[in-house]
Order: sequence, then C-alpha cells, then structure tokens
Amino acid sequence: MMSLAKINMDDTIKKLYLFKLNSYSGVFTTLIFLQIISIILAFNSGEMSVGFDIFEVKINYYSASSVFVLTMLWGFITAFLLTTKGYRHADFMFVTNRLTSHLANGLFLLTMSFLGSLTASLSPFLIRVIIFIYQDEGHITEDFLMSAQAHEFIIGFAAAFLYLLVFSVLGYLFGMLIQSNKALQVIILVVFLGGLMINSGEQGMIISIINFFMMESSFVLFTLKMIVSILMIYLSTILLTNKMEVIR
Repeated sequence: MMSLAKINMDDTIKKLYLFKLNSYSGVFTTLIFLQIISIILAFNSGEMSVGFDIFEVKINYYSASSVFVLTMLWGFITAFLLTTKGYRHADFMFVTNRLTSHLANGLFLLTMSFLGSLTASLSPFLIRVIIFIYQDEGHITEDFLMSAQAHEFIIGFAAAFLYLLVFSVLGYLFGMLIQSNKALQVIILVVFLGGLMINSGEQGMIISIINFFMMESSFVLFTLKMIVSILMIYLSTILLTNKMEVIR
C-alpha cells in the first residue's frame, strides 16, 4: 500500500508542476517570438549565381539552423531563471523540501524541451510553405513542401529534443550552483574558458566533448549517450543542492 507521505509528495509535485505551466506560460511566448525572428533570418541565409551564355542559375540557401540555435539558448536561459530567488519563492507555497521542487522542475524542463523541439523541428516546413507561397519563379512543386520523410522528421525531432533537454539541465545545474554559492559563477566561467583553451587532441576539451555527441554516427548510441548525460547532470544537481533551502 502506498504510504500517505508518498501520496502527498506526488500530489504536491503535480500541483507545483501545473502551477509552473500556468504561471510561466510567458516563456513559451518568448520561444515563439525567438523562432519567428529565426525564421525571418533564415531567408537571408545566402545565395549563389552561376552565369552561362544563354541563361543564369540563381541558387538561394535557406537554413533553419538559427531556429535551433536560439531554441537551445532559450532552453538554457529559461532553466537558469527557474533557479532564481523569485521563482524559488513561488515554490515555497507548495513544497516542504528541495527534492520536491527539483522533481517538479524536471517535469517542467521535459515539457518545455518537448514543445521547443517540436516547434523548432516544424520550422523548416514553415519556411518551405512561405517559399512556396511567395516564390514568383514558379519552379517549385508541391513535393518540395514534404521533401522530408516521416522517419527523418521523427529522428530529427528526437535529436532536437535531447539537445534541448541537455542545454536545459545544464542551465538548471549552473543556476542552482550559483544560487547556492555566488562565488561559483566565477569558477564556472573560468572552467568554461579553460575548457575551450585546454587542448584535448587537436581541439579544446569542450569542443571534444561536443564532438563526442555530435559526431556519433549511430542514432541509438547517440540517444544512449544523451540520456545517460542528462540523468547524470540532473542527479548531480539534486545531490549537490538537495540541502539548499527553498527560500534563501
């Protein structure tokens, strides 16, 4: 039989999670705004012209990479803000310990990573639709709109979700560490800059760590690496800050 304490804890986490979804809905508005800006920037990705005697070929490049970059930045900053004093004061209305707050925040990070990666993954299709509507040369077919296969979209979405979740839990970890000890912000900055400069082979240590994930050719191994990393980062956050009071 489930204990009363376990039931109360589950109920508290649920209430706090729903409270965060309702109170922090503005972060999703910010997400959409950033992605709209990124889509606008995508139309300035670049172009190339090749001239021949009787005709000229003009190639326009459209990339949604800026959408993904700004979405990752949004995830990191939003997760960091969850650790600030104002947000922790709101937690005090529901929680009695830091673990409950961590678990509710974890659910919120999962939700925002899912929504952020979904909208980012759909942005290339929106770009195609805009090009299809406003392109005046008349050389675009309907097949252009659905050039990506279903399995490619699913894999792309899953990868975007994992990347965004990694950035989110990193932002949450750094935020919690800095909130527990303000001096750590200097140490974290020094470690980050040092990691960029310290060589690991032909590249900096941080670049080598990034390549460890990005250069993985097997999607299954990539997924395992990301999941293990996410769990390790979040468990480290809980263990390192679990003694921290909800309000300090």
